[in-house]
Amino acid sequence: MMHIIVVETQKFNVDAELVLDSIHHITDNACAKLSCNFKEPFLIFKFSSTLVLNFTFFVEALPDALVSVKQGSTTFHSDSIQAAAVNEQLCLIRDKSDPSKICGSFMIRFLSLVRIRQPMFMNDDIRKHKVPPFIGHRGSGANSYGIPLRENTILSFNEAMRHKGVIGIELDVSFTADRKLVVYHDLEWSGKLAPNGSTCLTNHKTPICSLTHDNMCVDTDDRNPPLLEDVLRSLEPSSAGIVIELKYVSNSYARNHPEFSKFTREELVDAVLDCVEANWQYVSTRWLVFSSFDPDICLYLHTALAQTNALIVHNLWLGHENDEEDNTVDFNDIRNRSWEAALLQSGGNGVALEASFVLSRHFTTDLTRATPDNTLVFSYGRANLKSGNIQAQLQRGVHAFFIDDMTLAKN
Repeated sequence: MMHIIVVETQKFNVDAELVLDSIHHITDNACAKLSCNFKEPFLIFKFSSTLVLNFTFFVEALPDALVSVKQGSTTFHSDSIQAAAVNEQLCLIRDKSDPSKICGSFMIRFLSLVRIRQPMFMNDDIRKHKVPPFIGHRGSGANSYGIPLRENTILSFNEAMRHKGVIGIELDVSFTADRKLVVYHDLEWSGKLAPNGSTCLTNHKTPICSLTHDNMCVDTDDRNPPLLEDVLRSLEPSSAGIVIELKYVSNSYARNHPEFSKFTREELVDAVLDCVEANWQYVSTRWLVFSSFDPDICLYLHTALAQTNALIVHNLWLGHENDEEDNTVDFNDIRNRSWEAALLQSGGNGVALEASFVLSRHFTTDLTRATPDNTLVFSYGRANLKSGNIQAQLQRGVHAFFIDDMTLAKN
């Protein structure tokens, strides 16, 4: 947890004969003293557990000279700061040579607690691959494309990673009613329910956020939808990366179906990142990508991962603006109707486009010229089942491909 103290410089109070000249601070994140500009109206200090502020005071000895006469110091510890009142908190400046002497005081404006995440990283070599970088879509492929191995299962993920040409796997995650992170593509469940699993739901969409994970486990263990933590712990050791797509109901769909939005975006993002950190020993050698069709989740991911170089990808479903059945894409939002707008709001980080859209006659953009050098463009969808389409997209500037046919990686 990172602590941020904001001090209002106008509220410094020192002895009448003393002039505050400079402030140096040492934190547990710095190996040397750092100076602050006292001319600013606010001073911002960041630290994790301990912060030491050293104050230098001067008194006029000659008309054109200043002579140092005192040094003050005060120390903050995170355990005591959290318990203290942090709004307009008075702090005393004590003489370093004699702590019983008080040289002055200052006021803390406010204290902010910011979670600093692990240094999650993205593989910078994706653009440098001599062959197309392939990522296993939902593991070894989506079942809707006729893939026999159950999608989004540990078996499917490990099978995909065994292929030499596959550099990573993609999975989908959302919340259950008992706040577990289940790896499952849809936001609704239309299978059998457990433990009273005699009910078969075929025409009724039950929100996953209304079901517990146990309700969804009716098959053998290797076919049940796994939890994210189980996936992270069960992947075979390798440097292959993981693309974690966060599934969340769109604003337009939630207005008519409020039962699909029982948790906030921030709760979902924080839970996913907490899960990754709790299982860091299993993923520390892998590159990580976080993605979503929800632009506000992408924005919050940028905030939560500001201290890391993880890649956040905005997924787009362009060309399907008239599809009223989709519950994850809000086409009323301009960021979901324009890949340029999505790229702009993502800070040039990354976008994922449907392959059929990239290959269509409506898409005439040369991505190699239109995107910044640090941008990664992914493609997904049925069109990526054909190797010829992969080559055509490479020529248009696509960098990496979600695939459902693992033989593409072999060849």
